[in-house]
Amino acid sequence: MSADVRALAAQALAQVALGGASLREAMERHAPKLADSRDRALLMALVSDGARWWPRFDAALERLLERPLRRKEPAVHALLVLGLVQLEVLELADYAAVAATVEAARALKRPQLAGLVNAVLRRWQRERATHVARLDAQPTTRHAHPSWLAAALKRDWPAQADAVMAADNGEPPLMLRVNRQRSERDALIEQLRAAGYAVVAFDQPGHGRSEPGRGYLIDFAAHIAAAVERFGTAAALIGHSFGAAAAALAMSEGTRVERAVLIAPPADVIAATHRFANGLSMPERIAASTAATLDSA
Repeated sequence: MSADVRALAAQALAQVALGGASLREAMERHAPKLADSRDRALLMALVSDGARWWPRFDAALERLLERPLRRKEPAVHALLVLGLVQLEVLELADYAAVAATVEAARALKRPQLAGLVNAVLRRWQRERATHVARLDAQPTTRHAHPSWLAAALKRDWPAQADAVMAADNGEPPLMLRVNRQRSERDALIEQLRAAGYAVVAFDQPGHGRSEPGRGYLIDFAAHIAAAVERFGTAAALIGHSFGAAAAALAMSEGTRVERAVLIAPPADVIAATHRFANGLSMPERIAASTAATLDSA
């Protein structure tokens, strides 16, 4: 793989972690510069893992560097984070990760910093046990979670907080999501059935092909439970936003699923109802009535 991939990854990561860009924006800006799909895959792995583990390895650099580089050389600072990610997360061969990262400093047109990059990564290798022990002593750097989130998890689930944060950093299973601009649900269902899969598809009340009408959280949860009861334990239950809250409610009441993926579930359904109403400019009386119905359910 070309060292240019790591240079591009460092620029992208600096834009995400230090410049406030989204991962998608950074990838859309830099991925087209790479013709080889393998290079693009490495770019994605580097930038996504670099962003995920930034709190841990950014903190590590505070002790590995005598003078900070974040402001004057943000791309080189990000490159050093990526060097540590290659060694510790992607577990690339030490000699290859270090050599390629040093070359990436030259590709960034910072040849005067190539020696520094080499020295920092070599120092990490020599002193690894000490640095790892120090980073693992705090939840924020052990699990690479923001301090406010680590504190909230510790407060609300003291016995499970470490397991939750460790699971956050696990490799997720591959999931496919239908893009309605490129495919239709019925066509995809037929393809899945032709491939030998059993497919169960239904629309919640007031959604899709269901009859027009009102649908409440408790109804959504009941329909999920009924589908699982009819067809057996779900291999996976994926819910987004209000659907994630319905999935959580169904599982709390005994619905059997092997895996669950809850995307952006509202922590407070009543508060989320008011935010939703405000976003649609709904009258306050309707928002209040909806919230009261949910609360009574």
